[in-house]
Amino acid sequence: MRFKFTDFHVHTRDWSIDVADDGPTFEDYIKVAEKHRINVCFLDHYELYYIENDKTNPFYGGKIDDYLEEIDNFKETYDFILSGLEVEYYEDKEIQLLELMDDYRKELDFIGGSIHEWIIGYPITTKEGLTSLLEKKPIKQIIDEYFRISEKSKIVVGRNQRENEVISSLRREGDTILTVESIPGPTVLATGDLSPEEIEVATSMTVSYSDATADQSVAVRLTRDSTQWTLLARGQGKRNTRHFMI
Repeated sequence: MRFKFTDFHVHTRDWSIDVADDGPTFEDYIKVAEKHRINVCFLDHYELYYIENDKTNPFYGGKIDDYLEEIDNFKETYDFILSGLEVEYYEDKEIQLLELMDDYRKELDFIGGSIHEWIIGYPITTKEGLTSLLEKKPIKQIIDEYFRISEKSKIVVGRNQRENEVISSLRREGDTILTVESIPGPTVLATGDLSPEEIEVATSMTVSYSDATADQSVAVRLTRDSTQWTLLARGQGKRNTRHFMI
């Protein structure tokens, strides 16, 4: 690199959705960097969930190659430029993220990792996103929705349709999804190799967070990979699940 110092965290208006329409471009940053004698690494947001689902995202449709080509064109003229991405982490997309980094490790000079939201649609790194999340539920409730039922097993309980959809998307090989069959209720994700006793706890907790009445026996459907089965269970009451809370 040409200069002593480097700014490794630079977003541009054309490639990061959190930059205003009149925000700085590649050219704007290059002029400032050259004036102040500092190397610059372009680290625009690469958020795989939105890239796959939002056609307005700058990287939608495989545009990463266009992004890198644009930076490479500037590299031919300026020797103080680095190409990078700020890659959002998603637990259910680890394989895709690893493949991305493997495919582009030679083209990228720097990769920054980030976690802006663990519930899709509620980025805690923005005032609006955090406020919306805290209006939806208190912080203690957010934390309380995660339960550990053994040293190696954990369950996550959804509270509404959006959370249920997100939880379903988090399932990985070997995980178990639990849902009640006949009444409204949560989607529950159980991780780890569950023992019969832990399955009993998970099914009971699923019923506890459903609309089942006290002492009502409810059919709970369990899905693990390609296997499905049904168990009858009764709820314990939410108060009785507190000792499992993380």
